[in-house]
Amino acid sequence: RKISFSHNVIKMNVGEETDPEVIIDPEDATLYEGFAFTNLNPELMTVSEDGHLIAEHPGYGKVRLKSNGFKDVLAVRIYSPLTGVFWDGEEEFTIVRGESRHFSYSFEPADTTDDTTPSFSVSDPALASIDEDGTFTALNSGDVSVSLRVGDYAFSSLAHIIVPLQGIYLSFEALTVRAGDTLTIPVSFFPEDTTEDRTVSWSSDN
Repeated sequence: RKISFSHNVIKMNVGEETDPEVIIDPEDATLYEGFAFTNLNPELMTVSEDGHLIAEHPGYGKVRLKSNGFKDVLAVRIYSPLTGVFWDGEEEFTIVRGESRHFSYSFEPADTTDDTTPSFSVSDPALASIDEDGTFTALNSGDVSVSLRVGDYAFSSLAHIIVPLQGIYLSFEALTVRAGDTLTIPVSFFPEDTTEDRTVSWSSDN
């Protein structure tokens, strides 16, 4: 005679329930006195007197079966699937060349057993960079897409990288012009590749 679980190992997700199958060999064995189930990992699951199992936390647990002098152990692998990922990136944003910002993300449940390794990327490495921790750095002016992927979840944000105008300069402080002459006064912008409007308004006090 033999009394044992039908499987050595079963896999479950958190929240699932099952009644592990017990095999009596031969099926018509006499002197059957019933089963005694022992939960060896109550921190991970609950097991009722009749062997009904409820997975509560991810991990590796065991259930022991005793009956008529026979013993067997069932291993239970409990998983916690990823159900959601959230990140703080807006649909689009503006950032000044040379500046950095950090993108962060979170996931549910916090004890998921799925791979939550983030994969950050930018659409144009000449315009911006982003490291494995989510720190984005604006390198040159233009529009660039920032992306994050975690498992089957994907997000993106459009960055507008600008170069603010910091000053304008004339090539001289004073000059003499004869009546009737025309002179074009050159204007320099700093930085030269500013993305701001370069329209100059002129005025004279005479």
